[in-house]
Amino acid sequence: MLTINGRVRLWRRRWYSAADGTTAPLDRWVDAVEASISLGVREMACRLNGDSKNFDKAAGNLARTAQVEVSGETLRTLVETEGKRVAQAQKSGQLPVTWSATDCRTESGTTRVYFGSDGVMVPLLTNAEKKARRQKIKEKRRRCGRKCRPLPAAKPGADQKYKEFKIVAYYDETQKHRLVNGTRGDCDVAGRLMRREAGRIHLDQADEKIGNVDGSPWIRNQVQQQSLPLDALGLDFYHLSENVNKARRDIYGEDSEEGQRWTGEVLHTFKHQGYDATWQQLLACQPTPHAAEACGPVAWLCQRAA
Repeated sequence: MLTINGRVRLWRRRWYSAADGTTAPLDRWVDAVEASISLGVREMACRLNGDSKNFDKAAGNLARTAQVEVSGETLRTLVETEGKRVAQAQKSGQLPVTWSATDCRTESGTTRVYFGSDGVMVPLLTNAEKKARRQKIKEKRRRCGRKCRPLPAAKPGADQKYKEFKIVAYYDETQKHRLVNGTRGDCDVAGRLMRREAGRIHLDQADEKIGNVDGSPWIRNQVQQQSLPLDALGLDFYHLSENVNKARRDIYGEDSEEGQRWTGEVLHTFKHQGYDATWQQLLACQPTPHAAEACGPVAWLCQRAA
């Protein structure tokens, strides 16, 4: 068994009966699920892989930091297997949520939960990349000079290099309590995920329930279709700043110092004084000839902020 303290050899007694077959009682104590790699090694491998560029790099970091040597291919198989187990446990309800909406208290004493959702592009392995990686593994096996077990049957790769996954998140103001989940399904699947996760944390029991999203119509539609008990749904500050800068480029151009100053003033007012004050500030702007053509983006900006 490969453990965080090095490789350990275990000798255990096996029992056999015609009725029950073979059993090894000690296996219950030495992690029978993965008899060759301990739970501690699997945890370290998954943690290091999360911040690594590839599996070979993660395997090198594991050897350097914990003196646990595995190949990049072994680590890849390990991480993917653990990911599948987590996903299966999540679907079957075996991963409990250790907090609820009543735990998310602000300094004023009220309970507040934030809701967020977005679509993100996730890199995937195409058929060509899978074939190249499989060929590389075969070449390594030939160079080692030892007879190895046959590789498992090849699995088909993705038809595109990137695909959109949808993320759903619930969290409190301090980020101490967070529940994040994702799906590769469509908007309806993401909507059902929103409702399921809201039920797990008892979202309806929070005093304040606020949605900060990027303004995509599908998110608002799913919030309404799933009857999420939100008190407010608005544009988050990151995407708000993107829209402000888009309006700035339309009005002032890309490198205008005046435009940069205008952007800073608008975002400062949004952050510290709110929507109404910002709307009045935008109305007070004197449009230049080029800015007159940009009235649409500015008005659109305010509509999305609302």
